[in-house]
Amino acid sequence: VLFEDIKNNIWFRSFSGNRGENMLCRYEPDTKKIYRYPHDVGSRYNNIVLNFSMAESKKDSSIWLVTPDKNIMRYVRNQDKFEQILKNGDLIPGTSITDSIQDMTPAGASGLIPMGNNQHLYLWDPIARKSVHQYSFPEHPDDQWIGAVFADQKGNFWVSSEGHLTRIHPEKKERQDYKVGEGILNFKGGPADITSIIPVLHDDSFVWFLIGANDSPNSSILR
Repeated sequence: VLFEDIKNNIWFRSFSGNRGENMLCRYEPDTKKIYRYPHDVGSRYNNIVLNFSMAESKKDSSIWLVTPDKNIMRYVRNQDKFEQILKNGDLIPGTSITDSIQDMTPAGASGLIPMGNNQHLYLWDPIARKSVHQYSFPEHPDDQWIGAVFADQKGNFWVSSEGHLTRIHPEKKERQDYKVGEGILNFKGGPADITSIIPVLHDDSFVWFLIGANDSPNSSILR
C-alpha cells in the first residue's frame, strides 16, 4: 500500500508477472472497485511513514506522482486521470534551475510537498504549482541520495542522506546541517559506523529517527 487519500481511497502498486511491470492502482471503498492507471511507479518502497513516489497535500487535496522517467504528474479527480505538470529536465517553476525530480514525500502541516534529487530539495506549492523554497546540497557526492525528507508539525523539514542530517525551517529562514560523528550526532556508546539517519515520525514533543549501522543487523530508534 502506498497511502490512503483524503477521500479514503487506497493507492497501491500491483505487479504484472506476464508484462513484467508495476502498475499504479486505486481502491475505492464505497464501490469496492479497483481502478488502474498506466503509470509504472517503479520499485520504490515505503520506509515506515515515508513514501517516495506519491504525495497528497491537504492544502488542496491534490495528489502528485513522480514517474520512473522523472516526470511530475497531478491527479485530476473529476476526470480520474493524471496530467503531466512538469517534464524531466524542465525549468522548475519558481526557480531558475532546470532539473530532474527523483522523489517526493507527503506534505506536512504547511501543505508544501518536498521533492527533489541528490543535489536539490524543492518545497512545492500544489496550488501555485511552483517551488516556493529551494535548497542546495552541493557537498553531497552524486551517488548520495537525499532520500528521506520529513515535515514535522512545527514547520521544520528534516532531510537526511548518508552521513548527514539537515533541519530546515522555511518561514524562519533557518537551516542547520549536521554530520554523523560530530556535535549532536556524535553517538558515544551507540552504534558504530552509522550509515543512515531517517526521520520517521513525530509526536507533540519530539521527532523520532531510525538509525542504521553497518555493524548491527538491526536498526535503532533515536529521538
